[in-house]
Amino acid sequence: MTGEQVKLLLQFEGQLCQSDLLFVYLRLPLLQSVLPSIGIIERSGQVATVIGEGFYGSAASFYCSFGLGHVVRAASLSSSMAVCTVPFVQQAGLVQLTCSQYEHYRDKQPSLHYLFVDVGGINAIFPTTGPTRGGSVVSVFGLKEHGISLIHRCQFGKEEVKGSFVGRSTLICESPKRFEAGKVSLSVTAEGRKVEGAKYFEYFHAPAIISVTPCIVGKGGGQ
Repeated sequence: MTGEQVKLLLQFEGQLCQSDLLFVYLRLPLLQSVLPSIGIIERSGQVATVIGEGFYGSAASFYCSFGLGHVVRAASLSSSMAVCTVPFVQQAGLVQLTCSQYEHYRDKQPSLHYLFVDVGGINAIFPTTGPTRGGSVVSVFGLKEHGISLIHRCQFGKEEVKGSFVGRSTLICESPKRFEAGKVSLSVTAEGRKVEGAKYFEYFHAPAIISVTPCIVGKGGGQ
């Protein structure tokens, strides 16, 4: 975003006066997309990647603004890509994302939409146990469904499975197969970002029926 500098000439009563003032023409970047375009409120450490054209400079002189009052430093990785840390915000909503060489640049400039959402947290799960063969439908309570394309995943220990909402606050996931019995941590991610809270899900070895003897009985029963 390097810009051309020109010297300002002042005119007073028809006379041109010399000055040391400089005016800088900014080459603002052309923003094309931001990944991800959704962030979670009350969460630190989130990162957004901005794709576009005309990114130059360094982390010391490059800024991204998320709406009004949330300006963060950014770093240009190339002329077409930059990364910035998403600010900590407490209110959900849609904001304008802009990028500039100057921290407090407020003139009209290219922008993208960035959505902050409240995804809730894990309050409880049911059932809390299931067989090692997998296939248990586990309900996770306390999350918030927004009617947008947020990808939620349940993580049973190190295994991840996709979840889906039933109602506005219940996410259901199918437990994956596991060879060993025992407790594993069950957590949830939304758009790859971990949701607050975690519970334990316990695997057990379910009985396996190999054969039944006798396999034929009379009508009267009692055998």
